[in-house]
Amino acid sequence: MNEIVKRLHPVANVRRRLFALSGNRCAFPGCPHPVINQAGQLVAEMCHIEAANKDGERFNPNQTNEERRAFENLILLCGTHHTVTNDTDVYTVAKMQEMKSAHEARSFMQPPEMQEYFVDVTSNQSYELPKNFLNLDTAGWDDTSFSEANKLLVRIATLPPLTRSLYVNALICAVPRDLSLFVDPNELSIRLQVPVVTLEPHFAMLVRAELVTEWSAEEAEMCGRPPFRHFYLRGLDREDYGNYFLVLLNRRFRADPATLRDIIENLNYQLLDE
Repeated sequence: MNEIVKRLHPVANVRRRLFALSGNRCAFPGCPHPVINQAGQLVAEMCHIEAANKDGERFNPNQTNEERRAFENLILLCGTHHTVTNDTDVYTVAKMQEMKSAHEARSFMQPPEMQEYFVDVTSNQSYELPKNFLNLDTAGWDDTSFSEANKLLVRIATLPPLTRSLYVNALICAVPRDLSLFVDPNELSIRLQVPVVTLEPHFAMLVRAELVTEWSAEEAEMCGRPPFRHFYLRGLDREDYGNYFLVLLNRRFRADPATLRDIIENLNYQLLDE
C-alpha cells in the first residue's frame, strides 16, 4: 500500500453515531464512567481498535487511513480503560471488536430516557493544527502569516458542526475581490436548497465569531461594493493575513471542494500539509 499513514479525525456523522450508541458510558465491561459529564464536557476518549499511527497498539498496515477513522474501528473508553486496553496480549483486535459490539448492542436495546442535561456539540471536537501548510502556495509567507492562519483555524473549530458546514460552503462559492471574498446568502440558499431563514442563525453566529462581516445593500452601494446584501469572509487581524489565507483556500480548493469540506467540517487540518 503506497498511502502515507496519517491520523485523520473521524467525520461528524461517525462521531454522532458513536456517541448515540455509547449509552453515555465507557465501553469497557462494567465501567460506569460517563462519556459526557453533567457540564456537557467530553470526559472519555475516542480510541482506535487498530491504531491510527504505525507505533500504536494493534496497528494494521493493510488498513487505509479512511478505514482507520471509520465507525467500525472506533470505541469510546474512559482514560483508565484506554490505558488498560493498551495491553495487546490481552486486548487483541478480536477482543476489542467484541467489547465494542456488546456495548453498543446493550445501549441500542435500552429504552429512551428523559434528557437530563444539554450537551454542547462543540465540546467533543479535537484537531491538530497544520505543521507546514505545504498544500497551499505559501510563497512570501512569514511567521505572522502562519500564526494568523492557525488563529483562524482555531476560531473555526469553536463553531458547531452545522455552522462549520455553512462556512465551508460559503468559502467554496465565495467570489474573490482583491483580498476579500464575498458571498450572497440568496445564492447560497439556492445552491444548498435551504431557505435563507434557515441560514440566518448560522450567519449570525459567524458574525459574532468575527469570521464574516455583513453588508446591507445600501452600505455596499455607498462603498462601491456589489449592490445587494452579502457577507464578507474575514480573518481575525487588521493586516489582511487572515484574508489572504482564505483567498488561498478558495483558490486552491475551488476545484476540489470535497477536500476543503473534510478540512473544515471534520477539522482535518493536517490535509493542509500535503
